[in-house]
Amino acid sequence: MNITKFIILDGQGEELASDASGENLAFACLDCGHPVIAHSKKGKRGSCEDIPSACKNCGEMYFLDIRKRSEKLYVFNVREFNA
Repeated sequence: MNITKFIILDGQGEELASDASGENLAFACLDCGHPVIAHSKKGKRGSCEDIPSACKNCGEMYFLDIRKRSEKLYVFNVREFNA
C-alpha cells in the first residue's frame, strides 16, 4: 500500500509531522520525540495493533490505521488506544 500522499494524523485526529514514503512511515515518538518507523504492509511492524512498532528510546508502541478511501492514516499509541 503506497501511503506517500496520505494525510497523517495522530490518534486524536491532529495532523502529525511525519515522512511517508511508499509503504513506510517515519514520525517522532509522541512521548519522547525519538524517530519511529512503521510499515503499512500487512504483517510488518506497525501495520496493526498485534504487530506494533516500538520507539527504540522509550519503548512506546504504535500502530497504523489506514483509511484508504479518504487517504488518511492514523498513528495510534497502543497504550492510549487500550485505555
